Parts: sequence; C-alpha cells; structure tokens
Amino acid sequence: MSQEEETKAIVALIKANRDQAQVGIDTLINKNAVAILYPYVRALVSGITNASNEYPALILPTINVSQILGEHSTDLEISD
Repeated sequence: MSQEEETKAIVALIKANRDQAQVGIDTLINKNAVAILYPYVRALVSGITNASNEYPALILPTINVSQILGEHSTDLEISD
C-alpha cells in the first residue's frame, strides 16, 4: 500500500469593521489570524489522528506564533 501526500487547509472567515488598535490589516490577518486558528488546528489534528486507532495521536506542539512568524517574516516577504 503506497501513501499519497495530501494537502489540507483550514479556512476562516474573519470580519473586522475597522482597525481600532491601528496595528495594520496585514498584521491582523498574517499574525493574529494564525495565532487564533492554531489551537483549533492542534485540536483537530489530535482528534482525527487519535480516532484512527491505527496510529498514535499526533499532538502538535504549542508555539509562539508571533516569534515564529517574526523569524520567517523575511521569507514571507520574498515569496509574496
């Protein structure tokens, strides 16, 4: 049995009336949205892999999203 590589995505609808804190829409989308969604992704991945009963659950580590994105911000700017 061969394993196929699959890509999955989590899509979120984020509605903002205005940037009250004046941090910038790009920051709100690129950093805050990732920070908000990551715990849900962790729980989803853990739940799905735990329910398989074939493999042990995959538990993603907790991360400091701001730090990770800050380290890779130059990579993101280059790829845009």
